[in-house]
Amino acid sequence: MKTIWFVYPYGPIVGEKTLEFRYTRFARVLAERGYDVIWWTANFSHALKEKRSKSWETVHVSSNYDIVLVPTSSYKKNISFRRILFELTFSRNLARKFKKIEKPDLIMTSGTGLLSAFRPVWPYMHKKNVPVIYDIMDIHMVDKYISSKYKFFSPFVKVILKLIELREKKFYRSVQGVTGLGRNQLQVAINRTGNRKIPSLLVYNGIYVEKFRSIARQARTEEVIKRSPGWTYCIFAGALGPSYDIITVIEAAEIAKKNNDRIQFIIAGSGPQKEIIEKAALTNDRVLFLGSLSHEDLIKVYSMCDIGLCTYAAFSTVDMPDKFYDYCAAGLAIVNSLEGEIREHIIKSDCGVNYIPGNPTDLYDNLMKISEKDILDNYKKNSYSIAPRFDIECLVDSLINMISSISNSD
Repeated sequence: MKTIWFVYPYGPIVGEKTLEFRYTRFARVLAERGYDVIWWTANFSHALKEKRSKSWETVHVSSNYDIVLVPTSSYKKNISFRRILFELTFSRNLARKFKKIEKPDLIMTSGTGLLSAFRPVWPYMHKKNVPVIYDIMDIHMVDKYISSKYKFFSPFVKVILKLIELREKKFYRSVQGVTGLGRNQLQVAINRTGNRKIPSLLVYNGIYVEKFRSIARQARTEEVIKRSPGWTYCIFAGALGPSYDIITVIEAAEIAKKNNDRIQFIIAGSGPQKEIIEKAALTNDRVLFLGSLSHEDLIKVYSMCDIGLCTYAAFSTVDMPDKFYDYCAAGLAIVNSLEGEIREHIIKSDCGVNYIPGNPTDLYDNLMKISEKDILDNYKKNSYSIAPRFDIECLVDSLINMISSISNSD
């Protein structure tokens, strides 16, 4: 029985109230297919900003699938020196643990983070001759964020990131395969390896479409949110952090209130901007804040809405956000601010509109435009029809074939 490791300090683990994470999903299916699987992740939750355990702890998911919580430091702000320290402690502690256990047959890891989430894998893969698949989930947005918020520091950040890039070059040139959750990101990963013929695979995070819709169908007999005739309901669900265009959503809701428009903004999630949303909900009846919901409860809310908001800040480098798959499965029209692959899907499939991030007037105008019944119904129908393209079952099957090929060829 082959052993596969996932190394990544971020993402929700089994039992946390959120969408099933990419590596949780991959690991579960691999375990079902007969692999021994370990996901090494942090004992501090990035989304919840709280410790999961006091020290090392193993979460037994199934007979041959474990999640191992690695001791780390904590942080409050996503872009901060304390988060850099978090990644360094994760790497240091995991590197020590690696010395004491038997090597795996393959490692899958991602570089997302302020430094390098794959840092403990770096020397280990060469020392133990273990094949590695580099999975790109995001592209560094630190440069764009600093340039947007703190222009004075931008030249220094560019130099630091260039040094990191040069230092990481050996890692990228040594991996045996690359995967990505978006087409543009996958191309970045291929370019980093310097090998255009390297085994590569586009693996969207995807969704279990029929399972999602089964839950949604049940919700239609329940009063999840109270709808009023003639109103349009739009929803944003996710982490309420600085990389999201939350302030713009709140300001667009203020315009809607001033103009007495029949549009309701529903926000679900938790994060640093939670207090801003709570305050807005108290003073503006166009804003409804639901807090953190389980994924099943969130599906029920989606089933009662009309528009899904993919509202990200201008500096975001996200290519294909998870919420897009949910919105399509629910048949919601999409309003998006991202420049990545999602924009191409929206235009090609005619399932929504794109707006300028940071511009509440543009967001408001687009929402009012697509709230017209014929336009809205067409977008919702097209959104619903493209969801099967992102069904997770087919996506994971392709990944397993890639893992099997690379681990067998080593």
